[in-house]
Amino acid sequence: SNLLIEKEDLELLRTRNYHLIFCIGPLGSGRKSQIEKISEEFHYSKLYLAETIQKEINSNTQLGQQAKEFLSKNEPISAEILVSILVRGIIECPKNSILIVGFPEKLEHAQYFEQHILPIKLILKFNCPEDICYKRLKEDSGFEKSKEEYNTIYTNTINDLNQLFLFYNPYSIVREIDTN
Repeated sequence: SNLLIEKEDLELLRTRNYHLIFCIGPLGSGRKSQIEKISEEFHYSKLYLAETIQKEINSNTQLGQQAKEFLSKNEPISAEILVSILVRGIIECPKNSILIVGFPEKLEHAQYFEQHILPIKLILKFNCPEDICYKRLKEDSGFEKSKEEYNTIYTNTINDLNQLFLFYNPYSIVREIDTN
């Protein structure tokens, strides 16, 4: 395997008793505010994959450099690099109970994580209609993209999330949350 994780880190990960909740949903679905509430109420750490990737890039680590290479070519970051960065983020979290935001976005990433790291036991899927997501993004963060551009992003995300959902739903580990 091309996992870029130290053996010690992997051991640590497997011996600590982690409670990982994977939070997925389209951009603008209101995940962040829901996650803030859950994190406060149940004392979970929050790990945003996008921020963790950015941190690796800014620190100019080997993983960060590899992630940056993919991004500079406008390609999606490979599963092994994503998962390696995620593992580093998990280990650095102050608590063993962690809300992981923005992973997995694709079924192959989830499967890679399960094959090499740990089983996935709970996924929170945040559902929100496209028009509401777009309106939220426009109002909250001065979102730059047009409605058409967002439509493409939303549609691709929903297709990926539906694949994940179809695969994991029979295992009864997906909880759907309406955020509109």
